[in-house]
Amino acid sequence: MKPAKKGDKKPTATKHPTGNEELAAASRMHVIRFPNDEARMRSIEVMFDVLLPVQVYEGGINVVYGAHIQALERAGVPFEDLSEAARKHGKKKSRKTTRLPPEGT
Repeated sequence: MKPAKKGDKKPTATKHPTGNEELAAASRMHVIRFPNDEARMRSIEVMFDVLLPVQVYEGGINVVYGAHIQALERAGVPFEDLSEAARKHGKKKSRKTTRLPPEGT
């Protein structure tokens, strides 16, 4: 049996997204706040079309799913996303800090 020539490699299949990225983005939780009452009232109407729960806290803080974020962006409703960026493997980056001297010195 002859060894395969370098040019006779099989073409590799192109990797198509499976939709898991979109699903993960839609199911991720976000903490948002609306800049004014008009935007908050418009958001209620938009978020009713999404069949996922919304949690509202005092101070105008809302906890919503990524699907709500996508719906708000499509409708042009202004909001502020207070969520932290996703962390890699659930870990924060370590920071170098200077230790404080012991008390009493």
